Amino acid sequence: MGISVIKKRDGRIVPFDVQKITEAIEKSFRATEPERENYELSTSLALEVYTLLELEDDPAPTVEHVQDLVEQVLMREGYSQTAKNYILYREARSRARQGVLSPARREAPASLEVSDLLRGQALTEDVRRLAASILDGTCPTQVPALDSLLAPAVTAQYGVCYRRSLHRTLELLAGRLVAESALQYYADTIAAGGTAAELPLSAAYLEREADLICGTVGCDRDTVQSAQRHAAAYALQDIQRIGEHAMSQFLFSLNAPGCAYVVSVHYGADLSPAGRLVTRSLLLASSQSPEQKPLSHPVQVFHALSGVSREPDDPNYDLYQLARQCAAIRLVPDFSFQPAP
Repeated sequence: MGISVIKKRDGRIVPFDVQKITEAIEKSFRATEPERENYELSTSLALEVYTLLELEDDPAPTVEHVQDLVEQVLMREGYSQTAKNYILYREARSRARQGVLSPARREAPASLEVSDLLRGQALTEDVRRLAASILDGTCPTQVPALDSLLAPAVTAQYGVCYRRSLHRTLELLAGRLVAESALQYYADTIAAGGTAAELPLSAAYLEREADLICGTVGCDRDTVQSAQRHAAAYALQDIQRIGEHAMSQFLFSLNAPGCAYVVSVHYGADLSPAGRLVTRSLLLASSQSPEQKPLSHPVQVFHALSGVSREPDDPNYDLYQLARQCAAIRLVPDFSFQPAP
């Protein structure tokens, strides 16, 4: 199915124009190599982004998601410096928009509409705030447990990804009424203080959700459970992508020229799925960072503890192995065999 419309940041639906993606990529190439003609290459990369959008089958993708895909395509195809210029372009546009938005517009919306779920980026925002506090010197010189610090944001973001995926899947399989019932259950669970975002979602939560949807609209239970399974799988893919993307931005921000405030971040001991995802995302972002010089900021310390990650049977042994591979490639992280300070 072709993409004909796109959702703007203010919620408006406007015609989709792949030419705008081409122009944005071409501007980023011009910032990297002003003398080189890159229109054909920019067009090819823009069409690759369009193909990814078609495969996702979202009839109205958001501007932010399209921009995320542009960054991914540029990085995957090896145009790392152009990707950096594109990230800088996005950040500059974002700051410009924040300067003209009224305080009321800058506040997060209270209701959980579909557009809110599509815009939610809890992990990305927490990582940006952490980077900003390091850059302006207000962050402590040690972040003792980065994985535990960001785990709540990962969990919240996973809930957003799951709800978005479930809404889309149910709308396709069972219609809009069933999909809206799922959203309402999510909102009611949040309002009641219940746990609506777990990584992974518990069997008890999924059972309650299926009971509510089936009891409200009389939908076939097998259909709902099938949608839940698909949504959980898609949400895991989404949160992994978002995690690595957020950590890539984190490293890029701190390794830009002029950053002199040295902070050490410690990780590797959190056994929760969310904490493990933070560690894995940072290690993958570090090992795949396009710069050939060593990463100077932040100082990374992986805590390899007995019973946690030192032996093959330990739950975080895979992360310890990944950290060792990353250190061999990029000289980070350092290793400590003591608990974090």
